[in-house]
Order: sequence, then C-alpha cells, then structure tokens
Amino acid sequence: MRRVIYLLLIVVWLCGCTAAGPEQPEFGFDPSDYPHRSVAVTVYGEERSGRRFWIFEPDAPRPVSAPLIVFNHGWMNKTPRKHRAWIEHLVRRGNIVVYPRFQEGTFGDPAYYLPNTLYAIGEAVRILETESFRVKPDKRRVACVGYSIGGLLNMSQAATAKQAGLPQPRAVFNAAPGNTWIFPMEDPADIPADVLMVNVYGDADVFVGDTDAVKFMTETPQIPAERKWLVELPSDYHSFPPLIADHNALLGVHQRSGDPIGRTFPVNAHDYGLWRMCDALLEAAFENKPFDIRPLLDLGRWSDGKPVKPLILIDSTDLN
Repeated sequence: MRRVIYLLLIVVWLCGCTAAGPEQPEFGFDPSDYPHRSVAVTVYGEERSGRRFWIFEPDAPRPVSAPLIVFNHGWMNKTPRKHRAWIEHLVRRGNIVVYPRFQEGTFGDPAYYLPNTLYAIGEAVRILETESFRVKPDKRRVACVGYSIGGLLNMSQAATAKQAGLPQPRAVFNAAPGNTWIFPMEDPADIPADVLMVNVYGDADVFVGDTDAVKFMTETPQIPAERKWLVELPSDYHSFPPLIADHNALLGVHQRSGDPIGRTFPVNAHDYGLWRMCDALLEAAFENKPFDIRPLLDLGRWSDGKPVKPLILIDSTDLN
C-alpha cells in the first residue's frame, strides 16, 4: 500500500510539472545571432594517444585571426562529443578552440596529463601559425575553459604556460573542478595576478562538491578578490525534467545533432547561463574591460513565468 501511495504521489507531481525551461534564444544564443555560420574541425594524433587533439576554427566567414581557447575535458571525456555544444558555441562566437586529449588509452598515467596538454597546445599553435589557410591564433587573447579534472589542468596550464613557452591565459573558467586529492597539479600560487578566474560548482555534485572550487580561491592569494569569483549552481525541481546541478550538469550535446546521448545530456538553462558568464569573462579579459558578474546570475524563467533559481555568488571573505 505504501508503495502505491508513493507511486501516486510521483504521478501527481509529474502531472503538475508542465512548465518548460528557458529556450536558447532567451539568452541571445539564437543561431542567427552568431557571427559565424559553421565550424571547421581538424584532428591530430593517433586515436588512443594522450597527445591527440582537435582544433575547432570559426568559419563562414573565416576570420584572419581569433582568440585561442583551450578546452580541457573531464575524466574519460576523451573526445569532444559530450562538450560539443559548448565548444560550438565558443567557436561560432569567433574563437579558436583547442581540445587536448590528455589521457593515454583508457586511463593513462596522471603524471603525463599536463605534459600532454602543453604539447597539444604548442602543436596546435604551430599548425595554426604555419599553415596558410588556417585562422591565426591571437596569442594576446588566450584563455582556458575546463570541466572536472579539466579545471585542474586549467590551473596548471595557467601556472606553467610562460615556463613552457606557451601563450599565457588571461582568463580561467573552471566548471565543477576536481579532484586534487587524486590528481597532481602545479602550484596555483604561480598563476599571474592579473588573471580573471571563475570557479563554479553544483549544489548536487556528490563527485567533486565544492572542495576544489573553494581551494582555487583560497590558494591564489596573489589574485585580488575583485578578479576571482566563486559561484554555486543551484538545482531547480520546479518542473520536469528538473534542472539538477550534479557533476554532469554542464555536459551538453545538441539534441538537434541526432546524437542519441543528446537525450542524456541535453543543453538547458544551466548551460546557457554559464556559457553567458564564460563569454562575459572572456570579453572582459581580452578587451581589458571590467567584469560585473552580478547581472549574469539570472538563469531566465520557466515557461509559466516562474524564475529559474539563479546562480549564487559566494562571498570569498567567508572562505578563509
């Protein structure tokens, strides 16, 4: 009897969950708004190699040069498939994206993750600069965007780029970063003080939680408080499917692509909101503009008019 009542309650809840989440154009990401209509993709390196990498270039029209974004993937996301929606968004907005596969074989030795990443960046820059038909990387406008373990690689890349002879990232966007207790990384205190940095964690992320997002704030004392931000992504169960801020919240596959995993990792208001925040961070870093994060906390409204739970800006003074 108790099981029947439980099932009936679920049915009642589902029947009441009729509101749809915000659609893409609400945040200005209508395909007609993008300055580039398509994305050119090339891949280098052996299939299972830890030194395999993808280069995504804006096309139609093809610019002469563009900012360079290094997209560092999450654990076992060794192809761009689950990050493709975000990558295409960045590229169609006019950025080059390099996607290093830093894991050799199935798992690989974590000691090689950073060397493999730095190798991929260096090779990608060399290819883009030497091949006449490529979009040239603007090495004054470089940033790194990372998810999960990719956030750790973002920090290590930013700390070692100059020593490695690579362009220095001016912005770092870490989405659900972790876990430093498993994987090695360079000293965050070596990151230049003029970097802009955002760290985002989900309130339902039981895999990495907020540990490393907070750590990256407290272990970068050289970066002023006004140049780094800690943001919580809240879950919202107002309708079905709910917006759950777990570790997979920022994996996004365009459902229109026909890829069946698009049903498992659909693009939703969480993605659009954080893409918008990342875009603003990149613009501020590249154009040397002030970055005001507060207007970017809004995540739009459900179709019935109820606001989606907004992003939460964490006061960094409470972390020490």
